[in-house]
Amino acid sequence: MIVSGKAKRATEDPGALRKISDGAQQWLEKFKDKPVLGDTARDLCDMIDLVNDYAEGNYREIPKLFLAAIVTALIYVVSPIDLLPGFLDDVLVVGFIMDKGVGGELKKYREWKKNKI
Repeated sequence: MIVSGKAKRATEDPGALRKISDGAQQWLEKFKDKPVLGDTARDLCDMIDLVNDYAEGNYREIPKLFLAAIVTALIYVVSPIDLLPGFLDDVLVVGFIMDKGVGGELKKYREWKKNKI
């Protein structure tokens, strides 16, 4: 799985994780109603929540590689540089990491979150 060095370093720094998740949350608030995002908006929302819960020490049941992959995706999504115009590349990046195992980890997180309430 491809992860950025910045994402790897951020997994060790709760402040950096919060900063990345805050940026992703702001991005999502602006664009979540775009039809092209579809289920990706829900996945991004849950990824942001997972990163926040990890940063707060509430949820640690995710391998660092998958956490770093999520952080890499969040960094990419908020980046002003796009490989493809619009949101298509963001949707593809999120879909790619979901298919590479993050989907299973996100499912576990959703269950944890559901049972926590």
